Amino acid sequence: MDGKLKISLGVAFLAVVISVSCAKSRENADLKNRKFNFQTSETTETTTNFPVEISYSEIKQNIGKSIKIEGTVTSIDTMPLILEVWFKVDGKYTEHRLLTIEERVIGSEMYEYLRNNLKIGDNCIFTTEVFSDGSIGGPGITNVEVVGNTPVEEVMNSYADNCTEIAGVELARAPEKYKGADITINGRVLQVVNDSGSMVDFLLDTGEDNGTIYISYSLPDAVRILENDRVTVYGQYIKLTTYRTLAGTQRTIPAVSAEYVKIK
Repeated sequence: MDGKLKISLGVAFLAVVISVSCAKSRENADLKNRKFNFQTSETTETTTNFPVEISYSEIKQNIGKSIKIEGTVTSIDTMPLILEVWFKVDGKYTEHRLLTIEERVIGSEMYEYLRNNLKIGDNCIFTTEVFSDGSIGGPGITNVEVVGNTPVEEVMNSYADNCTEIAGVELARAPEKYKGADITINGRVLQVVNDSGSMVDFLLDTGEDNGTIYISYSLPDAVRILENDRVTVYGQYIKLTTYRTLAGTQRTIPAVSAEYVKIK
């Protein structure tokens, strides 16, 4: 082969190697920059599923995204694993949801760990997807991290502080005014209508004319509601309900779903 041709081919080959090397260096530099700017808008295609830590009030602003949100566990069912979790809004516990933990999503090892070790009052950070209707949990939860513990009484007292005290007769007179509102009502347990052990329905007598309220309450462990108990009820008005009295007549009164009942 002619010497000049050999030199030309050698130079051409070297130029190709240098060109490929430079292109690779630029690619590595780009990847390095993209990793460094992982949370910037320039790399949105790589951060679509990156969990962003938010407060409860921001859930509906993050539909379709993966988020991290902190809440306090106040009730645990282990078969399947369902948690009642309270969340803070503006520094107070005012919202709660039932969250189902799915083994097939979170993995067997973590699922069993949570079933055996999670405690009432544990503060947890949940990594979850926000679904189109604003719900969280179930197949959306991919991780649970325990970061502390808050006594349940402290959680419920925080909720109680956010409730507005009203008279029973006022609720009976204008129930729709209070629909969905967090309210406080005081009175005496007139009659226990139903007691399943985990759930109790009772009639609350506020001591006023037309001041009888129908209360439904999910009982904490080792707590019973008895007739003639003096109680303070914290919860939400749901609707008007009709029940049959002991005399056999029907009566329509406001129904309240209680979140917390203090026995005096």
